[in-house]
Amino acid sequence: MMVPNMQARLGEIQCPILGFWGTNDHFNPVSGAQRIIDGAANARFIVLNRCGHWVQVEHRELFNRSCIDFLQHG
Repeated sequence: MMVPNMQARLGEIQCPILGFWGTNDHFNPVSGAQRIIDGAANARFIVLNRCGHWVQVEHRELFNRSCIDFLQHG
């Protein structure tokens, strides 16, 4: 699958970003979270150890609480 590298354009994103990443994600390494944090001014991430690609499944309650708080308070 060919996906263009748009990392240089992350600074154009003006809206707040909430992301989740598992340190044991074998599909997307956790270094990807740092690239987004470095490139987008309003990005925040929750990085979880002993977690793979499906944070929303592996840590459902934390994921749901964090999303609701982000949507209510930004």
